[in-house]
Amino acid sequence: MPVSATIQFDKAQLADAERLLADVKNGLPRAMRGAIKRTGNTIKSKTVKAITSELNLKQKDINIKEGQKAHRYGGVRLSIARPEGLSGRVSVTGQRIPLYRFGAKELGNKRNPKGVRYQVGKNDAKKTVRAFIAPMKSGHIGVFMRMKKPRFPINEYFGPSIPHAAEKRPEMKSLLAFEAGDMLNKNFASQIDYLVSKRKARD
Repeated sequence: MPVSATIQFDKAQLADAERLLADVKNGLPRAMRGAIKRTGNTIKSKTVKAITSELNLKQKDINIKEGQKAHRYGGVRLSIARPEGLSGRVSVTGQRIPLYRFGAKELGNKRNPKGVRYQVGKNDAKKTVRAFIAPMKSGHIGVFMRMKKPRFPINEYFGPSIPHAAEKRPEMKSLLAFEAGDMLNKNFASQIDYLVSKRKARD
């Protein structure tokens, strides 16, 4: 299930801002764009940190940068409405992550295999499963278990999804539902002050 926060203004926020920025060329949309971008980047950064404090993953593996294609198991992305840039959305998406991504390591050797050790959560104990690590023709590497004595069929092991990890963090609900609005208000006020002071400096 996707987890997300929408970052946008309501009409009440814009009335006073429009009056304060009346003498600034394109002042209102400039202030709105600046506040949306700063708020979105902060929410995104905090979301990435919250997830990687839960899962044994690196921040760079789930932080989807602008213009970057997400990995197939998902991540955290900031989308800003184009071309206006007057609203944004921080979204956490993805399917269950292959167990190989959680520091999976084969134990023993080919003659005496002892399974695969992995660690899903940052605070979890390492676990071992009767399986092996192998690359597929597609280039995908996974942790697999044979279903029967012959070579096939085999099943791949998976860990949790990134949205599932986000939902487990207690701070995420507050971050996405409440803090985003407070941050937007503060960043909007900061952008207005900056544009007004810049205009006065030219007078």
